[in-house]
Amino acid sequence: MWKKWVSLLILLVPISALGAEHRLGITPTEAYRFVQEQGASILFIDVRDPMEIMFTGFTDSVDRNIPLAITDPFDFNDEQAAFQMNFNKNFIAEVDKALSKKGLNRDSLILPCAVQAVLGGCPARSCC
Repeated sequence: MWKKWVSLLILLVPISALGAEHRLGITPTEAYRFVQEQGASILFIDVRDPMEIMFTGFTDSVDRNIPLAITDPFDFNDEQAAFQMNFNKNFIAEVDKALSKKGLNRDSLILPCAVQAVLGGCPARSCC
């Protein structure tokens, strides 16, 4: 069971942070194909904050949006010039609920959808 949660965290590591020779995770094309072929046996979640989704969009292939961290619009960090991101205390419970609703359990594969912005990076580094 914990192996799958570790896989979840590994998939959140920005691929560009490690370089192509140390690639972790899968490409969007690979994720799409995987969901099309095995969608009934996996939980595909978008772990981005709803504010990010509002600006960057969402795919209908995702089972559910369960943010790993949530923006606090009332806590601005002047040093980082950004709003504070707080860990979603209900993340595990929400994943469990989504698994149950789909007829899956913690031993099922959980495929998170995330971009670098979740971890404080920029998904389009060349534009930033």
